[in-house]
Amino acid sequence: MKILELPIEFDFNGQENWIYPSLIIINNELTLVDTGYMDFLPLIEREIMKNGYDMTQLKHIIVTHYDDDHIGSLYDFKKKYPSINIIASDIEAKYISGEMKSERLAQAQEMLGNMSEEELEFGK
Repeated sequence: MKILELPIEFDFNGQENWIYPSLIIINNELTLVDTGYMDFLPLIEREIMKNGYDMTQLKHIIVTHYDDDHIGSLYDFKKKYPSINIIASDIEAKYISGEMKSERLAQAQEMLGNMSEEELEFGK
């Protein structure tokens, strides 16, 4: 077994930021741990391929929890690679699947009513 960090650099509000999804390699099969923010699929794909792996080797995604920086691109991964198995705890799975509304989503929706027009687009 081998574990790689995938350093993903991105700009947020004019500042350089990083996230580090992990890639678990067992017998040439890949398991990605977390999917970063929304629209990070190409960034993560590029890092996986940069490390000499092919996306056809990606078999599983482990989701640690449902924060945006961990599940933001999960939908995109599942849409592009429908055979990927998603793994999450029982507690997190009901929020990730949309079966239950997460606390964070409820809080965010409440905040929308108090945002200026400028903030509203980002908030949505």
